[in-house]
Amino acid sequence: FLKVQEGCDARCRYCIVPLARGPSRSLPLPEALAKLKELGEAGYRETVLTGIHLGAYGRDLEPPTNLPLLLAAAEQQGGIERLRLSSVEPREVTEDLIALMRRSRIFCRHLHIPLQSGDDEILRRMGRDYDSAFYGALLSAVAAAVPDIALGADVMAGFPGETPAQFAATCEFLRESQLAYLHVFPYSDRPGTEASRMDGKVDAAEKKRRAQIPRAIGQPQRRAIAERILGPQFSVLPHGPRESYMKKANMVNDTLRPEYRREDFGPMVRGKYAARLKESSNIVVLDPDLAQAFPNTKAVNDALRGLLELAKTSARLPASSAPTSAPALHP
Repeated sequence: FLKVQEGCDARCRYCIVPLARGPSRSLPLPEALAKLKELGEAGYRETVLTGIHLGAYGRDLEPPTNLPLLLAAAEQQGGIERLRLSSVEPREVTEDLIALMRRSRIFCRHLHIPLQSGDDEILRRMGRDYDSAFYGALLSAVAAAVPDIALGADVMAGFPGETPAQFAATCEFLRESQLAYLHVFPYSDRPGTEASRMDGKVDAAEKKRRAQIPRAIGQPQRRAIAERILGPQFSVLPHGPRESYMKKANMVNDTLRPEYRREDFGPMVRGKYAARLKESSNIVVLDPDLAQAFPNTKAVNDALRGLLELAKTSARLPASSAPTSAPALHP
């Protein structure tokens, strides 16, 4: 992760960040590029650009710049295998950003675009600078330009004054959307914000109940994007084990993020591995770290066996180079 922006100039009525973090401040372009180069040289295969208000990157610099220019300069500089954005506000998903994503060789085809609500009155009360029609049209434009993109969103349940009908409008918007996953959370008061002084607070139990509904809506949408990419072969870069389930699969920049449980991994003794099919030569290349990264589980061995069988049938690999059974893996 590389933080290239801090602070925020927006005034969303539920957010304390402008008071806590101050105005928007950007890492100068040469420094950002130098840090990206350092990360690539250190062996990091993917870098996520982060910021409190990432889409505002560069507005405060002299001369001013912007996020698409930073991304284009990073790709031109080289040394980075994969580049991802953490989150970009709807008004800052510009035509330049979409065009860059469509043509880039390193930009992961994944955007997280906060929504918060699908009801226009609630969006107005929140102080958001778009309506549901704008957001829906944006998703359609991005999906049309980059057909295999994975789009995600934040959704807030139980904002002060949110009626059952307004919450139902949000749920209907989500059902009709092209979002691949949802980050759903109940509204919580932040002392000092305008929202904390608003009337119509939703009961805590009701907020929790409401938050469960968009999560349920998101499950079939997640499954749909996983089914959409069945068949083709992709390079895979697992992001490592977590205490619970890893994030569900997203198709991002020819990359499937698989879901594993911690017990599938055991202790992780190496930080990275890759099992990659190089399309130019049709040869499967297994990183030596692979055998050190995982215990001897049936799932991993089955996956290895399939990869090795593909390698065995490749015209460029002699049959003797592929064992008839998967190798034993050690924790």
